[in-house]
Amino acid sequence: MNEGATPSEKLGATGKKAGPKSDLAVAHLTAEASAFMQRIIDSRGATLMSYAQVEWYLAKLIIEGKSYDQYQHMKLSFSQDAKTRADTIKSMLKVDGPFSPYGDRLIKAMDDVLSHEELRNYAAHGLLVRPDPDDCSLGAKIHLRRFKMLKGGNLEDANRTLTLKQYYDEQESLVGAAKAFCSVVRGIWKDLNLKNLDE
Repeated sequence: MNEGATPSEKLGATGKKAGPKSDLAVAHLTAEASAFMQRIIDSRGATLMSYAQVEWYLAKLIIEGKSYDQYQHMKLSFSQDAKTRADTIKSMLKVDGPFSPYGDRLIKAMDDVLSHEELRNYAAHGLLVRPDPDDCSLGAKIHLRRFKMLKGGNLEDANRTLTLKQYYDEQESLVGAAKAFCSVVRGIWKDLNLKNLDE
């Protein structure tokens, strides 16, 4: 192989012809392309795990808030939805309480994660299709599809099209945002001498 080749040139297919795939089967790919596709599979898993940890930490912030007098007057219940949990915490940050000094950092960290909510939902509930399995370059097209339930029981067939590199980069961005958010929360736990963040 040409050592000076670009990543796109290195990620070539063996030439076998196949129809569009709804999964990331890699049997017909070169070793380089197979390795890259495996990174995409791993990254999709990292997306789900990172978002789940954020959801857990959001819940812990709300639950811990219930133990402080400053937040006793607030309704601190939450749903499974990360955005709803984040909105509850933002309401808590409007009150002069133990979490107030961390308000700006918490809000930025939460918003950075939530900006990737669509990507997380496609990873958790959607279909990934490679329309041209022979194109294994970084510029290869990826189609994402999922059904969204709207008010009134109506369904929307939502979809996105992006390149393989864009898909991977967006996942990496979400993982980074999740790590930053978790770092802020761990700092709060340490400063306030709180216990059992990961339990």
